[in-house]
Amino acid sequence: MPEAPADGGEQGLREAAPQGGEDAVSERERKPASDTQGGPVSQLEKKPVPPVSKTLSEKGEKKRTEKGKKASSPKKTQKSTGGRPKVNIHDIARLAGVSEAAVSRYFNKGYVSKEKREAIAKAVEDTNYSPSIHASSLRSNKSRLIGVILPKIDSSAMGKMVGGILEVLEGAGYQILLATSENKKDKEPGYLRLFSHKNVEGILLIGSIMTAAHQEAFEQLEVPLVLLGLRWEGPCVYHDDYHALYSLTSRILEKGRTRLGFIGVTMEDESAGRQRFYGFRDAMADAGLDKDLAVGLADFSIESGYEEASRMLRSRQDLDALVCATDTIAIGALRYLRDGGIDSPGQIMVAGVGDSQLARVVTPTLTSIRIPFDQGGRLAAQMLLDLLEGRELEEEQVMMGYEVVERASTLPKPSILHLGHGHR
Repeated sequence: MPEAPADGGEQGLREAAPQGGEDAVSERERKPASDTQGGPVSQLEKKPVPPVSKTLSEKGEKKRTEKGKKASSPKKTQKSTGGRPKVNIHDIARLAGVSEAAVSRYFNKGYVSKEKREAIAKAVEDTNYSPSIHASSLRSNKSRLIGVILPKIDSSAMGKMVGGILEVLEGAGYQILLATSENKKDKEPGYLRLFSHKNVEGILLIGSIMTAAHQEAFEQLEVPLVLLGLRWEGPCVYHDDYHALYSLTSRILEKGRTRLGFIGVTMEDESAGRQRFYGFRDAMADAGLDKDLAVGLADFSIESGYEEASRMLRSRQDLDALVCATDTIAIGALRYLRDGGIDSPGQIMVAGVGDSQLARVVTPTLTSIRIPFDQGGRLAAQMLLDLLEGRELEEEQVMMGYEVVERASTLPKPSILHLGHGHR
């Protein structure tokens, strides 16, 4: 099986693979699938005990002299072991070449880039620095709240992920604050900033699109962050979308279908958009069928799947299968075929991604990719708990597997055997 390709740009599917032409598919790119310091305070000189024979006037004079000395003595400063000044967060930031905010995030388990994290760790090791107990205690008033941000609510996959998250967090005594961006990427950085001021102890972002605004918001967080459904350089749980679509497409090709169309989603979406399209494209290319690819673009709804299937099949009447980026798009395509009197799977096979409940009850039942969304939610939540409790992560980036579930929409119909009446 091939390696997953690297980032291929931000253009939409129609731009990445325009309808009907050799320029429909860009050059294939591949990427691996599987990635208390401080010395003792010096003591003040011990006050000498006067001999019993001293007169009262001598005692009074000595007391006045000592009082004057005490007033004029400079204030003692705390020294670290070896006579060096005590190291503080400002010194660590200066030695590491980062901001004090970055050092604060580092000690509070917030997001810090790998490069900065390594620089801070070295400065800490070189100076034998540890944060003061007083500073650490400022965050000891735990809220037991976790912020969860997701792109939409009306999705089978999102429901399964949130269910897995709740199972782990509620079991550990946490509650969640839920926010939905309604598939508007500009809302997510705002929610990240909002949660950071709402005394949440950590944040789980179910992501699909990564922008510079997201990165900026990540760097300002002082609480742990885990991403679910999207790969990045920090802690994350993501899905093998590339190989899932490669396998699904290959399975249909093995059935003798050679003129496959693909209905995807925006290429801004790294997982459902870009990686799933690349998996389809590369499977077709490896079969020598990547010329004149039929590629369409929909959103995540049944209605858009219906409309895009209608548009594609009017312009490409030679197609014998449709591979769709989601189950909802595929169900919309099946509805169009039924309304148009086009037999499925006889004339056109259809497959999707998600293994939703609808995939099991639609007619014909839908072949789909089963992705363990609930397990991904549990893993991401446990990863966040480990960060909150100061445990070392065994893996910072975990990739989930998948399974191709075949149903009637890609299976040949059984032949009907007509039995005649026997003769006596």
